[in-house]
Amino acid sequence: CIPAHNEDKTICSTLESIISQDFLRKSKYEILVCENGSIDTTKEKVQEFSQNHENIRLIISQIKGKSHAWNLLMDSAQYNFRVFSDADVFLTENSIESLYSSLIEGRIIVGATLFPFFEDFPMSKRLLYRFVYPERYQYWLTGQLYATDASKLRERIHKKGFDKMPEIIADDMWLSAIAGESLYIDRNAVAYYRPPSLNDLKLVERRAIRAKKEMDEIFQSHPQEHELFHHIKNKYSEFINTHGFLNRIGLFARLPFIMHARYHARKSLNSGNCDWETASSTKLPILHNF
Repeated sequence: CIPAHNEDKTICSTLESIISQDFLRKSKYEILVCENGSIDTTKEKVQEFSQNHENIRLIISQIKGKSHAWNLLMDSAQYNFRVFSDADVFLTENSIESLYSSLIEGRIIVGATLFPFFEDFPMSKRLLYRFVYPERYQYWLTGQLYATDASKLRERIHKKGFDKMPEIIADDMWLSAIAGESLYIDRNAVAYYRPPSLNDLKLVERRAIRAKKEMDEIFQSHPQEHELFHHIKNKYSEFINTHGFLNRIGLFARLPFIMHARYHARKSLNSGNCDWETASSTKLPILHNF
């Protein structure tokens, strides 16, 4: 299941990394792409790609928003085991099989491990980006790639008082709170993503600020789930505190970049400029032969 909005530069690369999975060659599967309100050639790219792959189905919606696309994909998919992927990531070999193996152990959601990709950058830029975006195992769910048992997830969503995913930016935060202790991060399911440039960091921080506000509003009547959500997000701090002196030095050294971006993000929000433009630096295809 792939929500896709203005992803014509990366969607084919993502699809190629999915259909190349050995697990799919020996399984019944479908790939659903929900194109919602794109103004580029995302729809045409998917249609062209699907001509040689009959398992790909395109869903078209004019309503923007990842949560809306997510709800459409949940209602449209026919199989209970479902993998949700962003349209700008690259799945490594056997990632889907690993997600499936972890999910059948009784979990509701299993997240993949995401690593930044900048191997085709010049050496000086690559070193800078490795400093700002170190390769690390995350302890929380990212919306870029995860698998779910759809029937168990629907049951949990209804149990928590929701009919569907609300209109929010941070779908991964909401899902983390819904899944609770049934959330698991699979270290063997790996995908790569393009990290935002330093100039685009402020756009990312704007989304993060708005996402936190949305989560506070949504879960104000669900204090237990909200508390669990913050517990999951704070696990990275535990990682920093328990994995050595260099990690702590690296965290503090990166703070100026983050604080600068956060300052401009809050300044933009306070000015009333709430157009949620895309961090264009994240929309570059990842090379298949890296």
